[in-house]
Amino acid sequence: NGLTDFVIVSGRMLWLRDGRGDGAAIPGGYQVFGAMPSDWIGVPLTQRGRVVGMAAIQTYEEGRVFSSKDIGLMLGVANLFEVFLARVDLEQRQRMLSEAVEQADETIVITDLAGVIQYVNPAFERKTGFTRDQAVGRTMSIINSGKQDKAYYREMWNEISSGNTWRGRFINRKKDGTLYEE
Repeated sequence: NGLTDFVIVSGRMLWLRDGRGDGAAIPGGYQVFGAMPSDWIGVPLTQRGRVVGMAAIQTYEEGRVFSSKDIGLMLGVANLFEVFLARVDLEQRQRMLSEAVEQADETIVITDLAGVIQYVNPAFERKTGFTRDQAVGRTMSIINSGKQDKAYYREMWNEISSGNTWRGRFINRKKDGTLYEE
């Protein structure tokens, strides 16, 4: 009807006070035809900087116009919708990341600051023979082969603790005792 188009295309709130009449014009050259509400508020809903929809309220009650308090409530409702949309988007991204980590062929281990394992992916289970339940709650020493000296690990942890990326090779030990390179 033109009102919705204006709000979504422009990304701006529109408050049409006492809009009764035929062929009313709104900013941007949009024309509105047909029965008009006596008052109408449309607020764009944005997600990651893009307008993805609109929240609107209208009344056809003769002479009824919305107050500034009504507009404040409408902006609050629109904000709640945006928070909800952001949460849904975040949960979807988190699910995708989780699926990628679960499907990765490389072993992925997450530890706390003390080096206690919090998570291992299926590749870790396949390569080491340790199940998730056997690994979580223990330290990385469960796969330590003894082939790297303490200085090697100290350098690695210093790099990681500094927020940097560490790259290197390990000779690790599987659950059955055989060694493997990673």
